[in-house]
Amino acid sequence: MPIAENGLNTRPKLTFLPITVPVRVLMVVGVFMILIIHFSHLESIFLEIQPTQQIT
Repeated sequence: MPIAENGLNTRPKLTFLPITVPVRVLMVVGVFMILIIHFSHLESIFLEIQPTQQIT
């Protein structure tokens, strides 16, 4: 019985660790996606300003 209990106790720890890692990765990816969206908007604004300066 102690062996089975230890097995059941060790399995949740092994599952919680892999679950927390993808969650952190998803959070980092989400932050990067938000940063990319903001930079894309800034790039579109700069692209709109630069052509007018280059033409003039």
